[in-house]
Amino acid sequence: MPNRAPPYEEHSSNQILGEPPPPYEEHSSNLPQQPDQLDATLPPYSMLVHQDLPLSVVARNSSTLCGERQAVATASADQREQREGVSDCHVEGSTLTNLDSSRCSDKRHDFNMVKCDLAHPRIDREPAAQAEFIGHLEKQFATITQLLYTTSVPNSELEEKVLPYIADDVIFKDPWQEGGDKKMYSIGMKGFHNMFCFNFEMFQVGVKLNHDGVTGRCIVDGVMNLEQFSWIYTFPLRSIFVYDFRLLDDQSADKPQFEILRHEEMWSYAEMIEGIPAVGWVYRNMFRPAFGHLFVGASYLSCVLHDRIAEFAKRKE
Repeated sequence: MPNRAPPYEEHSSNQILGEPPPPYEEHSSNLPQQPDQLDATLPPYSMLVHQDLPLSVVARNSSTLCGERQAVATASADQREQREGVSDCHVEGSTLTNLDSSRCSDKRHDFNMVKCDLAHPRIDREPAAQAEFIGHLEKQFATITQLLYTTSVPNSELEEKVLPYIADDVIFKDPWQEGGDKKMYSIGMKGFHNMFCFNFEMFQVGVKLNHDGVTGRCIVDGVMNLEQFSWIYTFPLRSIFVYDFRLLDDQSADKPQFEILRHEEMWSYAEMIEGIPAVGWVYRNMFRPAFGHLFVGASYLSCVLHDRIAEFAKRKE
């Protein structure tokens, strides 16, 4: 298990964005009194994003800026309710979310899709609302991934909790295959659970929406552990899953808010070979060093040959 960075919540916003401004009473006279002039004095949301800060920090600071804006400009009751009550559910939004994977190895799984009535980012452009919506999507993709790659999950649960999020023209790709549609995806998904014994240890998950506000991508990083012969050996395979998705217009909390258009597994044959007992040791300690020396030797010969040819061409001139 790799060392994980401490959660962003352990760092105060003062450590990231510098010292806070003096209390409002001390600098309120410096702020313009007209609401249409406020944007020039407060750091825009884009400045916070371009500092490569996590969305959770951006959301917190955006909320602070909105608080100062409300202190100067008088807002209607409906506007205050919209700002303060975007959602009835608290979701921590971050570009890269560290996950507790201790439940991944548990044989008794109770995966429930996250239900939350959140504003759609195409409708509500508030930074805090978008960060919250992305955090909600990350939790949903984390649940879908655990369902897909924990083979003790029954097929009936896959049909109920995963298949509704799959588009009719979905494409699946891994180092062995590519193609398919929703029907073939469903058959392959169930066959994977029937033939193999896997559990998935999740490290990180991140969601990013594209500029069109309709499509996006989710990347999940973790390790697939093959437990087919767990009484002898558990085969770990480092894997990265990429989901390309499209947001749906249906904003009902009990229906999917997105559909997966493309699902890709990325893992290397080198790591697969290294995970094989005995064979992996030979590959890592003998084959790869020998091949490295062979490649350097061939490169040296090519350099000598290149210099000789260049020297011969110069003499000929």
